[in-house]
Amino acid sequence: MGKVYSGSYTCAGHVVLYLVVVKIGKPSERSRLDNRGQRDSQMVIMHFLNKAHFNTLMNPLELEISHQIKNAIGVNPTFLTHQQTRI
Repeated sequence: MGKVYSGSYTCAGHVVLYLVVVKIGKPSERSRLDNRGQRDSQMVIMHFLNKAHFNTLMNPLELEISHQIKNAIGVNPTFLTHQQTRI
């Protein structure tokens, strides 16, 4: 579960496009505060990139991420790679 926000930040003539995914989690998960956050974030991104590259069925959160990347930011999601991906 999550919410997706996107937009642009302009400073001194430079424009930075951004996408923020806010993970909400189930009510039963909110009381467990541990270091799962980074691993969960990486899994959300890796699952999204995998589904975007292989054109497979996406869940509602992944569809919203794809929509924001395509329409608000103006980039084809298949052009994206994970920062640790070697080309």
